[in-house]
Amino acid sequence: MFFQQIQIDNTAISLVKGFLPQAREYRHVFALREPQPLIRVLEGSVLRREYRLETRTTNPDLTGQYLHASIRLSSAGILQIEGILSPDPHRYPTWQDPGFEAIRLQPCFLRAPQDESLRLPGAGLLQRGLHYRDQLTPAKLRCVCVCDHCQQSFSVQHLHAGQARGLYFYSDDSHQTLFVPTSRLVPLPSPSQLRAQPAFLRQLEAQLPVPTYGSGAYRYYNPFRCPHCRALFVDFLGNPFRRAQEQYGCYLLNHTVQTLGEEDEVAFQPSRNSEVFAA
Repeated sequence: MFFQQIQIDNTAISLVKGFLPQAREYRHVFALREPQPLIRVLEGSVLRREYRLETRTTNPDLTGQYLHASIRLSSAGILQIEGILSPDPHRYPTWQDPGFEAIRLQPCFLRAPQDESLRLPGAGLLQRGLHYRDQLTPAKLRCVCVCDHCQQSFSVQHLHAGQARGLYFYSDDSHQTLFVPTSRLVPLPSPSQLRAQPAFLRQLEAQLPVPTYGSGAYRYYNPFRCPHCRALFVDFLGNPFRRAQEQYGCYLLNHTVQTLGEEDEVAFQPSRNSEVFAA
């Protein structure tokens, strides 16, 4: 069938008409010429996506480095890009190496962009294709998301609640994420209990610490917001059933996760009517 094929010029990925009988994967090494370069996706002359490669504080300037990328174009019209940073154009580190940095760009729906605008606003990270159900995302991989409202990109790191054995909470302004280990929750609340018993949830939230920066409080159903325009990115308020399914919590690149640890035991004793935190 006739569909897009890929041409690459510097950090611009152009999609041109061509015959694509099945999904294809392209391997390409991007030479990065700016501290925080942009990767652009164009369909003809129309700019479809723009991804800013924000940097870690430990590697603040990508000038002269290389992104060893896998670019996958599915027969369903989904463009997926991920890669590994390296100072060498011919080799890249493995995930065991201390300097390993991997980047995954939010997939772009090419065949019917109008469907994407209806399907994605407020969607979870799995639905957006930033994580996969059958594959655990490495901790050293960061995701470049694109806001549904302002179309600006922003980078996030992640934690897996099941793997880390705990619950995550977003602050009201999404500037910080809190992680509470299950060992600090007695009894351990089930997702259905949190959803069906608002009073229990309010008791739990009342005992959470305040964010160490930003404003507001931590709440179980707080959405994750775009850092640029504050629009909802992962919307748990409008989709409360999604909350229990969303195992991946995220936090902005170079921010830290606030963790409720043993040092908080005295400050956050359970109330008389509820035993939420372990004594």
